[in-house]
Amino acid sequence: MNFFEHQDRARKKTGRLIVLFVLAVIMIVIAVNVAALIAMAAISRGGDFDPVMVCLAATAGTLILIIGGSLYKTAMLAAVGVTIGALASLWLGRLMTTLLYETSATDALTFVVTALVLATVAIVAGYVPAARAARLSPMVALRDE
Repeated sequence: MNFFEHQDRARKKTGRLIVLFVLAVIMIVIAVNVAALIAMAAISRGGDFDPVMVCLAATAGTLILIIGGSLYKTAMLAAVGVTIGALASLWLGRLMTTLLYETSATDALTFVVTALVLATVAIVAGYVPAARAARLSPMVALRDE
């Protein structure tokens, strides 16, 4: 391959990288907007489920049930998200094989580590609010209402 063919090939790869970068930024913006929309819907709904009334009769078993239920729902959502993400990355990995250097598009270690990190972040993100709600004193919650 001569110099000019190499330059032409590099120019095409650069264009593809720019398109993929723009698509990634658009997807991040959409994800943030959807998360904000869901949060606003949950805040404005009110009245359907009152966590203060649940915490009034909070025994150790109830607290474990609250935190365990929250972690279970978070783990299920994380598992679905990781599965969809892994399938999408396997499918899109074929498009990026020419851009990767000394690695394959289906590197098992990368997939496993990424899935574990994302699942851990999701579990921690679900545990922190559940633990905070479980530690909430019923008297403080009633005073704020």
